Amino acid sequence: MFFARSFFVASAIGGALAQISGLSTQCQNTLLAVAASPQSVCLNPSGLLQVFLQGTTNSVVTPVDTWLKGLCALGPCSNDDLAAIVTNVTSGCSTDLQPVLGNASPGSLTPLVQQIYPTVRKAVCLADNSNNKELCVTETLTSIQTNTGTLTIDKLLQIVPAIAAGEANSLNGTNLCTPCVKQFYNVAESGFPGIFGPGTTVASNVQTDCGSSFVDGASDPNIVETASNSTSASGSSGSNTSNGCGQSTGQQALLSAFLLSLLALAA
Repeated sequence: MFFARSFFVASAIGGALAQISGLSTQCQNTLLAVAASPQSVCLNPSGLLQVFLQGTTNSVVTPVDTWLKGLCALGPCSNDDLAAIVTNVTSGCSTDLQPVLGNASPGSLTPLVQQIYPTVRKAVCLADNSNNKELCVTETLTSIQTNTGTLTIDKLLQIVPAIAAGEANSLNGTNLCTPCVKQFYNVAESGFPGIFGPGTTVASNVQTDCGSSFVDGASDPNIVETASNSTSASGSSGSNTSNGCGQSTGQQALLSAFLLSLLALAA
């Protein structure tokens, strides 16, 4: 049963990867194998496939919603699962990742991913009871799409670095001071106080844009966690992971963290 399911998912993802420019054949084959492995089941790879199959003109909002709902209904990845995924990807895609990793050792990514994953999973599985229990990710992406036009996979991938660099002026009309994003911020602060905690540049920028009540740590009762068998974050943040955050306005920092965390689960 697992072999048949894995073969189907692998074949489908193989077709999707062929549409993604810039990936070497070796890296595509590696990602295909990882997606079909039992370790990746916790990431709902078949749901993620649908995000990449939308092509260059269709919105990814609904496929992302479907993928994350499936992911949140599954149990969390174990540290062993994450270690296997990261090891295989960094080994098989070493050439493709070199521009991103620079001088960093691929081996250093495993503890970082293991540290980040529980917080990211908790954040992307938040839902808004006041909006028919819609996932906060979906609610926020829908808001972004209202201001940017159809949110295709290409546009989503272009928006993230622009926001991280503080250059996303076209998104200034997006309201990020919402209960959903506030709770996302609370989760991020709890997991990584060195980046999002009181006294940080991000906290200062967010307070300027959204007011002091946005960073007071209080939670809206309508925003609930939906992650199945959630695990707690395994560690605190490192001060060296905040590069670029101080360059953004508060709203841009919020959106940058939101989108980067979403994409981290798909990496």
